[in-house]
Amino acid sequence: LQEAVAAGRLTLNGGPCGAETVFRHGDRLVHEVVRTEPSVPAAPIGLLLEADDLLVLHKPAGVPVHHAGRYRRNTLVEILPHERPDLNLGGGGGGGGG
Repeated sequence: LQEAVAAGRLTLNGGPCGAETVFRHGDRLVHEVVRTEPSVPAAPIGLLLEADDLLVLHKPAGVPVHHAGRYRRNTLVEILPHERPDLNLGGGGGGGGG
């Protein structure tokens, strides 16, 4: 809590607040959470085979397939639709295209 206050990530009604702040009815307390993801290899994802209901990919070893742990955006599910919009997989978001 003290770290969030010191970094300015804890606000009350849009302004800074601290441990001594007195809350009143109707106040809005916001705690901004900053999340960072580990980087993944910048190598492109290769498409080896495309059929009506099957994709065979060459995925770099350090890229997770789907959301897990600290990974939300740096995953195959999120990267592939942006690298290959021609595949019409949707916009990522964990849903895929099927």
